[in-house]
Amino acid sequence: MLQGFQQQEKGLERILLCAIAIILALQLHLQFVQKINWDEFYFLSLVYDYQRGDLAKPLQTAHVHFFGWLKYISPNDVTQIIAARVLMWVLQIGTLWFIFKTAREFISRSAALFAVLSFLGFGFIFIHGTSFRADPIAAFLMSWAVYLFTVSRLKLKSLAALSVCLALGALVTIKVIFFAPLFAVLAIWRLFTSDNFKDLLVKFIVCAGVTALLFAVGYILQLSLMPKAALSGSTEMIGNAGKTTLLSDGLFPRAAIIKQHLILGLVSSFMLALGFVFILADFVKPSADKKKLLVLLAMGLPVLSLIFYRNAFPYYFAFIFPTIILWAGVAADRLKKMPLLLALLALFIVANLGIQYKYRLSENNQVQSATLEEIQRVFPDPVHYIDRSSMMPSYPKSGFFMSSWGLQNYVRKGEPVIAQAMRDTVIPVVIENSPEINRTLIKSDRDSQLLAEDQIALRENYIQHWGHIWIAGKTLELSPQAITFNNLVPGQYTVESDGDVTINGKRYAAGDFISLSRGPNSAKSETRQNIVLRWGDNIQAPKVPAPTRPIFTNF
Repeated sequence: MLQGFQQQEKGLERILLCAIAIILALQLHLQFVQKINWDEFYFLSLVYDYQRGDLAKPLQTAHVHFFGWLKYISPNDVTQIIAARVLMWVLQIGTLWFIFKTAREFISRSAALFAVLSFLGFGFIFIHGTSFRADPIAAFLMSWAVYLFTVSRLKLKSLAALSVCLALGALVTIKVIFFAPLFAVLAIWRLFTSDNFKDLLVKFIVCAGVTALLFAVGYILQLSLMPKAALSGSTEMIGNAGKTTLLSDGLFPRAAIIKQHLILGLVSSFMLALGFVFILADFVKPSADKKKLLVLLAMGLPVLSLIFYRNAFPYYFAFIFPTIILWAGVAADRLKKMPLLLALLALFIVANLGIQYKYRLSENNQVQSATLEEIQRVFPDPVHYIDRSSMMPSYPKSGFFMSSWGLQNYVRKGEPVIAQAMRDTVIPVVIENSPEINRTLIKSDRDSQLLAEDQIALRENYIQHWGHIWIAGKTLELSPQAITFNNLVPGQYTVESDGDVTINGKRYAAGDFISLSRGPNSAKSETRQNIVLRWGDNIQAPKVPAPTRPIFTNF
């Protein structure tokens, strides 16, 4: 009978491994086709800002030292992000490995595999767990740190690796602070189950000191490599982050997203809840190992950040769920005498993600790639541009990052930073990839959060080129009576008109080039006509139809 059960368990393990492999293969394919999110472009732009010497953020930017090679992959930034995503996919495999190894400290091999499958079984993690952001990197580092805390013998080599994980994680994103309560519980557990309390306590104190030292050295090194960075900027950023992201929108600020996360991973959610019930039920038993059960409960502590953390968007769950997923493994361990049920649940997870995979294929990156290719065709040499989130990372962006957080700070300060940037820098292109830019250039309504001066600067200085690309230009209605127009983008323009025009006292024919300065200019025509002054040397839009789908949509 025992031999038959062991054969069933091995069969279940094979099914679970096949399910994990299928999901990973589907996920890998998605990296090449699914749309790029706005903050992935921003994450890449920090790499280029650092290489140009423009980066002034020593915190949360450690990744800039590890991704400089992306520019050699392709001139297209979408392709660069795809390459980075593949690396994130590899890191996720590392995260899965540490989930499995940590789970094996508490549950059987098949149950640990089910925990790994349950982690992938959440739709948000399947879709965003390999995105080019800080979250997959931090998830890998924190999962490794939890494994070291939980499973390793805490020898010198393990403690050194633990210090590196914690310090590097904090340099990548300060969100790793949400794992601090879990690490405290793990440290206490290891101390009170150790044969040599004092010796281990000294090791932990030294490890904490080394971690702090490594973080300080890394931060100081960052400061030294960024001429425009200052310590005051970091303290201001931490202050703003605390005010904006912690309890700024009340309790459970992303309740709708949390609900969607749980529904898209229904089996994983059910197994998590069931595992939690089993742990509590075991806790009241007199013979229970209450210390281990407390550790298992503590694995859910990082998820408590969902109560107050404002930026708990879909990509966040891949970062915060690697430890709580052990609860799903506990449930599987209790149900392992019903391998057929677990096999059916595994198949349901695969089928559910297959449906989400098929839908995600329609959310591709074709519009984004085509837009970037056209900008690079018109402007082969880098030029300044305005957009939502640094969609052209290899080109210098002007203005501000138009995330919800960025817009809040912009509105609060009340400074027309776009108009000011146009007065300070030549900005020949705008990418209409933000709701605020769309409302300003397309709808011309009053719902835009951009300040009136910034809206006027955009409307009066850019004309639509192709799709979501707007280039510097003027549309003027001329007559024999001269008019004055203000120009904020100096440079060479092409005259597009039906007849001759007079600009700044000089006569021009259709197709002529004119150099416009920044500030007031005058224009008139002997006959009434509408003319266009278009930036550059007779720039023509592509013959192919322009994309109509938005560049960015919801996550």
